[in-house]
Amino acid sequence: MANWVLEEERSMTILYVIGNGFDRHHKMATSYVDFGEFLSCNHREVRRLLDNYFATYDEHFWHHFEEELAHFDVEMLVQDLEHFIVPYSADDWSDAYHHDYEYELDRAVEGLSKGLLAAFTDWVGQIALPYGLEEVPRARIDPLARFINFNYTRTLQELYGVPNDRVWHIHGVVGGAEPLVLGHAWLPSTAETQYAQLDLERDDTRVIGGALIIDSYFKKTFKPTANIIAENAARFASLHDVDDIRVLGHSLSDVDLPYLQAIASNVSPNAAWRISFHGEPTAVRQQFIKIASAKRATFWSLPEV
Repeated sequence: MANWVLEEERSMTILYVIGNGFDRHHKMATSYVDFGEFLSCNHREVRRLLDNYFATYDEHFWHHFEEELAHFDVEMLVQDLEHFIVPYSADDWSDAYHHDYEYELDRAVEGLSKGLLAAFTDWVGQIALPYGLEEVPRARIDPLARFINFNYTRTLQELYGVPNDRVWHIHGVVGGAEPLVLGHAWLPSTAETQYAQLDLERDDTRVIGGALIIDSYFKKTFKPTANIIAENAARFASLHDVDDIRVLGHSLSDVDLPYLQAIASNVSPNAAWRISFHGEPTAVRQQFIKIASAKRATFWSLPEV
């Protein structure tokens, strides 16, 4: 029993940071390319909206899906729907026309925000865990350590026997009580909003209302990272004794940078980082400098985990 206690104490100074590359290493169909294919078969209207107003033809879009959600082609949306702004002088004018433009804008924005999240939740719920791992090198996981998991799946619990209370699913988990968190990291400044570009004395009230609807898209699809960090300040502070951070399958992307910086600022000042990568390590190395430039780090290829 004494040895077990010592082992548990040591385990608690280890923190694993888990990203999507971890699930993909286990042959799970969890890439955003897989999500795009799921949309094409199961949520065609959401896929149509994405294809119309984002650069989905470029593989970069799917590789950086959350960041790309900030690059909404607002001009194209307005161009597609401006025919709903029927002149008040039209011979066939009807009061019913007054709300058509804003109604259609709202449909598009809701589809790309609420509809997209609902489709994403459906997709995560049907991702299957692998039945056999004979061909997959097993990660050397200490189930008694602490885990911050950026994935929505229960791979750690199901395949490695990690207790639920050791895993913090920072963006939610499949089947959980809280909605999943998905989104980009950019909010327009007041001067950058569509509303700010208008002349409120001269522009059509329907155009003004439409601008507010378009601006709401960026708020609805914004990942509230700062709020999540603030609400979990005690959780981050509890990492003060961590001196061994093992990053498995996380690209250290900009959209999650604040979380990683919060980890770096709360763990032991002398903590050692061990970071996996897939392919060429330069990008991961450059991202790590943004997180903890003064920290020690080693890098290794994910298949060797």
